[in-house]
Amino acid sequence: MQIAAYVRVSTDDQNEHRQMCTIRKKYDEQDNQINWYCDLGESGASSSRREYQHLREHVDEYDVVVAHEPDRLGRSFADLAGFVEDLREKGVDIDLVNQPIGTVGENDWMAEMMLNMIMVFADAERKMIRSRVQEGIDATIADGKRVGRPPFSYTIEDSFLQQIPSEYVRAQTFIREVRKGREKHATTVFFEIPDSAIQS
Repeated sequence: MQIAAYVRVSTDDQNEHRQMCTIRKKYDEQDNQINWYCDLGESGASSSRREYQHLREHVDEYDVVVAHEPDRLGRSFADLAGFVEDLREKGVDIDLVNQPIGTVGENDWMAEMMLNMIMVFADAERKMIRSRVQEGIDATIADGKRVGRPPFSYTIEDSFLQQIPSEYVRAQTFIREVRKGREKHATTVFFEIPDSAIQS
């Protein structure tokens, strides 16, 4: 089999060889072609890990992706679920060798069940994050604070809008000129107002 073996350690005092030995016990390198992807000193919370991204770019070249356990691939259920869905779409198996989780083997129903439970937890995690974000937005609005980028001629200080006098005068003059019928784009150029600040 063509195997992609992923190893990650987050600190210098962790040893990647333990993970590699566990993988080699199950997948003999004499019978399988193993390509190793190792992120050393990388946090699982980051999905921008170099070797992890390299693996994802080439994952369709393999029969199975192997790792020691779920948190080696990522700390987030949502990230792990997205990776698993990508593997399923490409017909690539996954095997987390230190736990009964994976899709390798026709009769390993418990491993498949555990993997599906991760997917359920991932969906719950995404919903919880969305709920917390919305709660934060609602609380900010209730406090009279602005959510999002401030309009032209304003800045945000201590979470409240503050007027920038020189820009405000330009903005008001621009509005008056446009209301008189002047062409909008040319007027923004004249008053040095960015196009992104003007609604089309």
